[in-house]
Amino acid sequence: MRIIKNIKGITKYIYQDHLYRNSFYLILSNVIVGITGFLFWLIAARFYSVSDIGFASALFSVMGVLMLLSLAGINQTFIRFIPNANEKERNKIISTSLFFSILASIFLSVIFIVFIDTFSPKLHFIKQNYIYISIFIISVVASSVFGLLNGLFIAKRKSNFLLIKNTVQGGLKLFPLPFVIFLGTMGIFLSHTLSLIVAILLSSFLFIKIYPNFKVLIDLRTVKKIFAFTFANQIATISFRLPGLLFPIIILNLLSARDAAYFYIPWIIFSMFCEFIILINSAFLMEGSNEEKDMWAHKIKTIKLSFLVVFGGIVLFFVLGETILSLFGKEYVQSLSLLYVLIISSIPFAINQVYLTTKNIKKEVKEFTLMNVFIYSSILIISLILIPYFGTIGVAYGWLIGQMLGIVWIIFKIFLFKSN
Repeated sequence: MRIIKNIKGITKYIYQDHLYRNSFYLILSNVIVGITGFLFWLIAARFYSVSDIGFASALFSVMGVLMLLSLAGINQTFIRFIPNANEKERNKIISTSLFFSILASIFLSVIFIVFIDTFSPKLHFIKQNYIYISIFIISVVASSVFGLLNGLFIAKRKSNFLLIKNTVQGGLKLFPLPFVIFLGTMGIFLSHTLSLIVAILLSSFLFIKIYPNFKVLIDLRTVKKIFAFTFANQIATISFRLPGLLFPIIILNLLSARDAAYFYIPWIIFSMFCEFIILINSAFLMEGSNEEKDMWAHKIKTIKLSFLVVFGGIVLFFVLGETILSLFGKEYVQSLSLLYVLIISSIPFAINQVYLTTKNIKKEVKEFTLMNVFIYSSILIISLILIPYFGTIGVAYGWLIGQMLGIVWIIFKIFLFKSN
């Protein structure tokens, strides 16, 4: 009985604590994303050729890059500014951000299609079919809107809505896969696009529920007000996301479609795992923005939760990593060493994320931006140097070294602070 009472007490404490509760929903949401993403690529690997998977991974990476450039930094702006904004200001921030993100995603998609022979010649087949072009542009726009809804839900402490949205999208993208094999690479892409559209339609009802008085108010003065913070987070987000999105494209062009596939599967598994740490820090940013006086207490909770996830993940992947990769096909087991190196890098990654989120809450945008650029430009440069010598695992070495350089940055800053 005492054990049951203790469990109930712990559960009640966690649910009443905003940071733990929202972190729980965000983690659960990411578990759903991870499971459905895993199943998506597992089904794709069973029904489609390795070459199709390789081209699809590059295509998803391109979409990710364009989406990143369209909305980078805006979700953090929502989380930081919406909690303290009045209704009119809130409507301006949401409307203006959505308008410019959609506009940017359309513009960038068209630019990519026009110059596809320059950016990625092996994806030229998209340009040869107007239906493929339409699917691609719609998918980039839908991905941008879908991504922005994350920030809008988190800003209002409605992480449970994000869970609903991601569950619907993740589940729906699985079903079309076996029925569009005749489309090859674009069949994989179309399955994802259709699920995004349905999930956005459902999410619009959830959006109205938490923003009942929302009105479209596009105001350029709002851009001026939030520009410094948004721009800093845009640079930081691009620096963080861009290397991972570029790697499949780089490997496709430097090595082969098969190498891109063998890299992409462990990379996507690792990326899903990293999202746990990122989402915990999103909850930290949300709570720190709502209750700045309690930031230190929230920081300690974030560190504890992050390391619980990190060390749990390391044990899981070292024990079951080979089994997980073999589910995609026996040939993917050759990427096990790559997965091991990436998982080890989650230790410095978690430390860097807590430090950077603290800087974001304090609006110390200069150091926040510079540190992100330093870490992820280092990763990109080091990886490009190592790929010709080590193959795809060179990316994992580059990622680990880059994250360790972030730790060096933090140590240097601590000693600099003490000396002053």
